[in-house]
Amino acid sequence: MESLQHLSDDDLLVLTQQAMALPDAPSAWIQRAVAVGQAPAESRVATTARAVVKHLVAALGFDSWSTPQLALGLRSMPDRTRHLLFSAQGRDIDLRIIPTAEHFAMAGQVLGPDDGGTVELVHRPLPLAGDEHSGHEAHIASLDELGEFRFGDLRQGTVSIVFRLGKDEVHLPLIDVGERRV
Repeated sequence: MESLQHLSDDDLLVLTQQAMALPDAPSAWIQRAVAVGQAPAESRVATTARAVVKHLVAALGFDSWSTPQLALGLRSMPDRTRHLLFSAQGRDIDLRIIPTAEHFAMAGQVLGPDDGGTVELVHRPLPLAGDEHSGHEAHIASLDELGEFRFGDLRQGTVSIVFRLGKDEVHLPLIDVGERRV
């Protein structure tokens, strides 16, 4: 048989017409050939399941606001910084809410197996006097090499926080930002 590279256009046309005149393979053979090229349905489902992002809700393990003032002792001064500690799937999330001049800052660190990730904070400030619509503000920050992050200039209100760490999304419960209510 000659190489197809050395055929003239006329010879190639003849071979094409002869190939088109051949009968089709039996349908069972065609279905079997197609099945060979496809992965079984279970492995496709398993692959899809592994690719789906896992949503986790962190559990609050410590909140400095929940400690009774008497337990701090008579000589201790009340600390205006709120300290929260959350846990989720082998990770600890240390969070501090720090009063600044007129607003609040939030700083924290994710301790766990992840090499990086992002933090999304949605801030819903309390409406100011005369402010008809306060809306909400969304902020995104990347974790640094130590797993730390920081947000500043937050007004009193609530925040929701989502950490995107690898294929996991860790959601914290709503957090109040502001002065401690006694």
